[in-house]
Amino acid sequence: MGFLSRLFGQTPKRVTQVSRSSTEPPASPMPPLPHSDPSCPYCHKALPKVPTRKAACPFCGNPILVRRTNVISPGIPLLTEADAHAADFLKTLQATHGEFAENRKALVAQWGRSPSAGDVAWRVVQHRIRASRQYSELKAYHWSAVSFLAAEGRDWLAELREAHRADLLGWKQNANHGLLDSASARVVVIATPNCCETCRKVASKKYRLDEALRDNPLPVIGCSTEQKGLPRGWCRCCYGLDV
Repeated sequence: MGFLSRLFGQTPKRVTQVSRSSTEPPASPMPPLPHSDPSCPYCHKALPKVPTRKAACPFCGNPILVRRTNVISPGIPLLTEADAHAADFLKTLQATHGEFAENRKALVAQWGRSPSAGDVAWRVVQHRIRASRQYSELKAYHWSAVSFLAAEGRDWLAELREAHRADLLGWKQNANHGLLDSASARVVVIATPNCCETCRKVASKKYRLDEALRDNPLPVIGCSTEQKGLPRGWCRCCYGLDV
């Protein structure tokens, strides 16, 4: 995920362009933007010119973002910053417009008012979490929730804890199926080389599986690893398994 990549400082790999075959037709030009609603998504005034990239509304000054394809409002590419954030997040989940509409309808029935696109996006990922049948999938959706909350400047600690906990639950499941000896296996806290002092104190510490599930050592409370734009320390420790 792009936001998580920025958090961890990863650099995207260079993509080597593959030359087209001489018999392959040239790529079609990008279709023009739909003009079904050429108005500002904030003040709703008709725009003299439909923007093709991020631009300020000439009337209210708010930033208009362009998403040619989005599950929030198919055919209407001009979005507010908040709606564009929700649309980008839903795209990473590969959500459909039908899924968005279904969850929006459920929230309207529950709240008696129209929810924001961000509220609907949050419900989508939470529904995915509840419906997960594999712990690897559960972990991925919790990480998605972490990125969503972090990008909004909201507290993501509980979701990060659940993402780590999914590893423990997966190992517990393996133990229940006889694939892992829980009596001898140990959960190990693995810290990064540049971790903070708080994380360094628990690095390499070992737990029995039931102890780790009870105590939830990760993320490390009091982690002071700084990450721009985040309200608390960004703990980069993870679990390992010593069998």
